[in-house]
Amino acid sequence: MALPHRRWNLGGKPTRNWKEELRQRNAKLTREEDVLMSSWKNSIRDIDSKLDRMDKEERTRKKAEAEYNAALNDWLRRTDINTSARVGHRQKKSSRFKDSRADDSFGRAGKPDAAPRAFPPGAEPNLYSRKPKPKPRSHFDLDQEFWKECEEFLRREQEREREYTREKSRRDRAEARGEEEEEIPREESYRQSSSMPSEEFWRSQSSKRKQISEFKRSEWEETWARFCEVGHERELNYEDIPWLPDDCTVSGVLATDTSAERKRKYHTAMLRWHPDKFISAFGKYLVEADRARIEEKVTHTASLLFNEIEAFRSQQSQ
Repeated sequence: MALPHRRWNLGGKPTRNWKEELRQRNAKLTREEDVLMSSWKNSIRDIDSKLDRMDKEERTRKKAEAEYNAALNDWLRRTDINTSARVGHRQKKSSRFKDSRADDSFGRAGKPDAAPRAFPPGAEPNLYSRKPKPKPRSHFDLDQEFWKECEEFLRREQEREREYTREKSRRDRAEARGEEEEEIPREESYRQSSSMPSEEFWRSQSSKRKQISEFKRSEWEETWARFCEVGHERELNYEDIPWLPDDCTVSGVLATDTSAERKRKYHTAMLRWHPDKFISAFGKYLVEADRARIEEKVTHTASLLFNEIEAFRSQQSQ
């Protein structure tokens, strides 16, 4: 009986399924090659993006440098033009002065191109027989127009600075007066005015405010009662919870005429807005997206209520 045909794998051990092992090894090598190629492509992509970003930054820098050089050259050109104009003016004045000193006919009537005066043999010219030559002036005298323009410019700048300082001080005083007026209550300022109404008017206004406060308290109590009835039947968002009105304080909503009634309402409100009590009652119905916001609002309301209770206790102790 002949033995079955055997082949040797790369490890040196005989195997019957050498084709399957070779195929698996080739598949493994292909996967590794794909991984290497993907990593290589990602690296090349990152390098290309960095090079593009560097090229963009370089172009931006060159553009800014070109704009700066153009502005600097323009400023230098304008400065050179002004300087050359002033220098040319001084040179022209100086050359005319030199020509006048070199001319022998200075201070005399005659043609400028006439021949020089001939003296007799042995005679010397009298240096004191002519009018004195004018003394050369400084460049400050030659550029009187330029210095006048500088003085005018400085005067305008100083005037503009003083005007800005006056306007700024005026605005600051107006803002300070506005803040002081906002801090003073409107009712107190109206009472101090010359046209102060009668005492009946203030009593009627106080009664109206009291009626409005009573209406808001009753309306909020009804809203809370409806919320307690249907609050356990569906998910609760931030807008579904009947928060205290923004224009009413905790003491305004819970205010009563008697101290016993106020104590009772404070106790009821603490049971409502205490964070642990509120979460235990409605926590499983809160929407997860608004849970953090609701808990923060409940904690803030409880802190306000606690401060009101402490103020009420201190008032009662006095």
